[in-house]
Amino acid sequence: MSGVLYVTFLGHVTAQAIGVLAFLEPVSAALLAWAILGQSLGAAVVIGGVLVLLAGTVVVLREPGDAAAVEVPGLRSPPE
Repeated sequence: MSGVLYVTFLGHVTAQAIGVLAFLEPVSAALLAWAILGQSLGAAVVIGGVLVLLAGTVVVLREPGDAAAVEVPGLRSPPE
C-alpha cells in the first residue's frame, strides 16, 4: 500500500522534492531502527543524517515557486 501511495504522489511534486524524499528514506530507516529495534546510532550515522536533513531543507527552500511537477507516464494528473 505504501509503495502505491509513494509512486502515485511522485506525479504531483517537483523533481527537487522527489530527490529530498528519496534521501530521507535512509534517515527515517535509521531512526526507526533506533526507536523500534534499539539499534545504536554511531556518530557517522548521526552526522550523515543531519547533513542529509540540512541539504534537503536547503533544496526545498531554494526551489523556485514556479517549478513544474514531474509528469509520470501512466498516472493521471489531478483535476484542476
